[in-house]
Amino acid sequence: MRRQVRRGDGITLPSVFIEFYTQEAAQAAHQVLTHHRPLQMSSRLLGIRPDEIIWSCLRMPWWELIIRRFGILTLVTTAIIFWAIPSALIGTISNVEGLTQKIKFLGFLNKLPGVILSFVQSFMPAAALSLLMAAVPWMLRFCGAQSGIPTTTRVELFVQNGYFAFQVVQVFLITTLTSAASSALGDILKNPLGAKDVLAQNIPKASNFYLSYIMIQCLMSGGLRLIQIFGLIRHHVISRVSEVPRSRYKRWCKLEPAHWGGVYPVYTNMGVIALSYSCIAPLVLLFAAGGLFVTQVVWKYNLLYVLDSDMDTKGLFYPRALIHLTIGLYLAEICLIGLFALKSAFGPLALMVMFFIFTGLVHFSLSDAIAPLLLNLPQTLPLEGEIQAEEKAKALREQELATARLEGDSGITGAANDYYDSEQVFGDEEPMEQSDVEEEQEDEEESGDEHGPITGTRAVEGAASIGATLKEWAKATTQAKVDKEINRSGFNEFLAKMQFWNHDKNATNEPPGFLTKWLHPEEYEDFVALRNTIPGDQLPHVEYPSEFKKRCYLPPETWAPKTTLWIPRDDARVSRQEVAHTRKYTPISDKGAALDEKGRVVVYFDQAPMKEARLLL
Repeated sequence: MRRQVRRGDGITLPSVFIEFYTQEAAQAAHQVLTHHRPLQMSSRLLGIRPDEIIWSCLRMPWWELIIRRFGILTLVTTAIIFWAIPSALIGTISNVEGLTQKIKFLGFLNKLPGVILSFVQSFMPAAALSLLMAAVPWMLRFCGAQSGIPTTTRVELFVQNGYFAFQVVQVFLITTLTSAASSALGDILKNPLGAKDVLAQNIPKASNFYLSYIMIQCLMSGGLRLIQIFGLIRHHVISRVSEVPRSRYKRWCKLEPAHWGGVYPVYTNMGVIALSYSCIAPLVLLFAAGGLFVTQVVWKYNLLYVLDSDMDTKGLFYPRALIHLTIGLYLAEICLIGLFALKSAFGPLALMVMFFIFTGLVHFSLSDAIAPLLLNLPQTLPLEGEIQAEEKAKALREQELATARLEGDSGITGAANDYYDSEQVFGDEEPMEQSDVEEEQEDEEESGDEHGPITGTRAVEGAASIGATLKEWAKATTQAKVDKEINRSGFNEFLAKMQFWNHDKNATNEPPGFLTKWLHPEEYEDFVALRNTIPGDQLPHVEYPSEFKKRCYLPPETWAPKTTLWIPRDDARVSRQEVAHTRKYTPISDKGAALDEKGRVVVYFDQAPMKEARLLL
């Protein structure tokens, strides 16, 4: 195949890779409408690394991509619908007491001890639901690769959307409705006209299941991630069973990757549950806050020491999870609308309908404003630093001028200011300006006699000055008493800790508080401020093979070097002879692996001959 490609007889693919010298040029090309025909050169991805490309998807023409996309969406939708059957059974089991009263042959469950019955009713359904949903991300990854998505990172984004839909429908909607309906089914059958009152009473009780679910997902899953029981089995059990040295070496040297497409939806759905029950069962908020705090600690530790986080989507997972949280607001408002309708409270019902419409408008506006910024970098970013530096220098100049003006105006004040002009020129007089002439004429008119002799003006002016002085003295005395009482109460210390009012970055060198950052994100979370928090380029220099720079965006089968055969070394030196004979045709090595006296393969990982340089593009 390589000879065929070198001759130019290879099959071309409907895809192209373009490399740019600068990020700015790549962004400019990415934002340009390339072709005048629909669906021609319309699918564009930026910042793709060679190791995340799914090469089998690059051969698909546009019409095949459309067919596959709609087929996979249909398959996922069908799976969401039929996955509701086991989820509904789990939701029904969560209400054992109600089932034993309606279904007679389950009465033996009431004879179990209270501790076991509580465990069966609370923790077993939550654990079963968690295990049921654990298989969904792997199926979605297979569907994403088959739908024609060309990179593994985009597949994870597809998994995030699909898995979140599974979580909301199966974990929240189906379980809530079945749990509430199973406990109220008998009462509804006895009194169908009172169904609205029965449902209004039982829907808030369904939140008890989610208290156990949150504890299972956060506490038990967090404990398992800290203990790393699966990693222990992977390194010390599976590695002993496997007799292939290469697979054992890969398990040893490669960290387990973080599949964010299957992680974010679980905790996003917890946020949706907490928001949905925040008004009708506020206790869920306390459990969700505590569980997510534990989750934060566990994941911070795992990302630093356990997991490999080389999957780079340019920060698309987090904002997408935030957008998913708005579903919780919609569901909370729908729940309140339903409860108010069941109780025939038309006034609150109308208000909640208005809030629902307002939430939709805000959601649409935010998505419309933020969506372009998530996929593209604005062309103004290179100039943003220079613009803010100029604005900062201008603000400093204006502040210095204002300080100098205040110092000049506060030279002489009080009663003495009425007796003489501080700017009076003695000796050679300069010609008076027009404004000074007008002020002098106004003073003469106020004296009462424009042409007569002026007498007693000093006494009148002095009296006015004394009144102003007394007024200032009374004001200063009152202000001093108020400040003294405030300082005694400790209110200033509280405000100093909160730093609520101080949002001028140039006024103080102290770091801003949490409340200041939250109230003024335009200053403390803008592009320049966030860029300064990121360390510089400290990546180690890696020397790649000479052919890698030229051919890394070609299919690996056309240029990658041959795989090194790795055989174990033996005392009879048979492996040495095999290496000498085979080296003429293909790379081979017997270093790093040996046979012991029982014929088992012993692997020395530090001597493995297939060390690969990690891509740092």
